[in-house]
Amino acid sequence: MAGGFHWRVAGPESGAPLVLLHGFLGHGGDWAPVAEMMAGKGFRCLMPDLPGHGKTPLDPVMDWSGLIAALDAACLSVAPPPWRIAGYSMGGRIALQWALQYSGHAGGLVLESASPGLADVRERLLRAASDVRLAERLDQLRPWRGEDYVVFLGEWYAQPIFRGLEGRPGLLERVLHARRTHPPNHPGGALRAFGTGAQPSLWERLGELTCPVRVITGVLDEKFCGVARAMTARNPRIQHVVADTCGHMPHVARPDLFAVMLAETFLLCD
Repeated sequence: MAGGFHWRVAGPESGAPLVLLHGFLGHGGDWAPVAEMMAGKGFRCLMPDLPGHGKTPLDPVMDWSGLIAALDAACLSVAPPPWRIAGYSMGGRIALQWALQYSGHAGGLVLESASPGLADVRERLLRAASDVRLAERLDQLRPWRGEDYVVFLGEWYAQPIFRGLEGRPGLLERVLHARRTHPPNHPGGALRAFGTGAQPSLWERLGELTCPVRVITGVLDEKFCGVARAMTARNPRIQHVVADTCGHMPHVARPDLFAVMLAETFLLCD
């Protein structure tokens, strides 16, 4: 533990620090295949379990802005900035806020299947209400290891956004196995605090980004391909790259391709 977060670390201590932020229901170990490849390229990969996930407990009073401050302070205790930061889905939303809130600490940014939030206030309120309902259901599934949780996971990954997992032999089973064997420790609380409904819209702040930014989406993920295209219109520093044959989780479906995309992005930081 460092700064209240459980960390996994891979790569040479002298390497450029690369922070990898997982998505909802995941944990830092989700990045292991990508981290192994990036470590081989000389990066020092830092993979925290986000609050409510893996071995990092959720502070019941932590909110969205508190999470960013805590994560920045914790990372300072592990490696000096500037950091290359990459995040998937929820982790990508956190990474974007982090790069804006502590711009001097972000030397480069990769957002995978992530958005700047919901610009419409009414839509955000509706999403917050939906997140609360889902959080209440998750609360009832504690300790997130039984048959009811397995059923929930099947429903979660059957959503249209995860289209593409079933097209790769064994991939969906591998994702479900990882979620069963490394369950979150407070997913409902994390969703209430860090869900899309709790996140302030960052659309109007995209122009403030000064570091190299790449948004990676899978070609099968039509929703987030559209989000990424809209983001590029807000700031010429934001590049959109599409991962062929992938859906919402390119880093899981094609870790080799994703590592190449990461390396290409962060070479621009040197």
